[in-house]
Amino acid sequence: MFDIFIPLKELLFPNSCICCKIPLKDYSSRLCTQCLDSIELISHPICSICGLPFISKNQDDHICGNCILHPPLYSIKRSPFCYTAAVKELIISFKYFYDFLSFSALIDVFNTLEFNLDILDSDVVIPVPLHPKRLRQRGFNQASLIAKRIFKNIPISFNALLRTRNTPHQMGLKKQERLKNVVGAFKVRKKDKIRSKTILLVDDVVTTGATINECCKELLNAGAKEVKVFSLAQAI
Repeated sequence: MFDIFIPLKELLFPNSCICCKIPLKDYSSRLCTQCLDSIELISHPICSICGLPFISKNQDDHICGNCILHPPLYSIKRSPFCYTAAVKELIISFKYFYDFLSFSALIDVFNTLEFNLDILDSDVVIPVPLHPKRLRQRGFNQASLIAKRIFKNIPISFNALLRTRNTPHQMGLKKQERLKNVVGAFKVRKKDKIRSKTILLVDDVVTTGATINECCKELLNAGAKEVKVFSLAQAI
């Protein structure tokens, strides 16, 4: 019975793509076809540890050369999206401009994927924390929202890991600047929630891996058995 109101709704509030803002004919859509098609997925073959794609003659997943030469502190890392095009636009809109429709659109796309969450099964999920000052300014932690929407069957600890320094934004910094920026920036607050447990660390984007590496170091030093990593997007 409510269908009769849709034309008036479209007239008063024209529907547009939340990414590029062009008009949409389908009022139920969030993204236009062009933006949806620009979403690049991380597809196999991938490194069985860091999850980054590579060229493989046999099309099989295996450990990449970088993980062999420089083993990461985490045991496994996975991301569904490449940090490009519409994905980058949507994450920036959500993270810095409080556009929660952009966040919902990304989660909607993720829910259509055949993404293997079983390999990320853990004892507890820990979102990468914001410094309290930045959390008050922003009003939300994007990593916490991702954790709550995707990992509904694993307990989440929001305060086991703290950010002790209000570091400058990583965006725009070079790799070495990113590494230096986060050194000593995290501290485990509740070791009883960490000790001898498999931790799933969740963030929105992994670029150089500086933040993830620093968090993993603190968690393992606090007695974590293993750290796995999930991010919504990964810079390739």
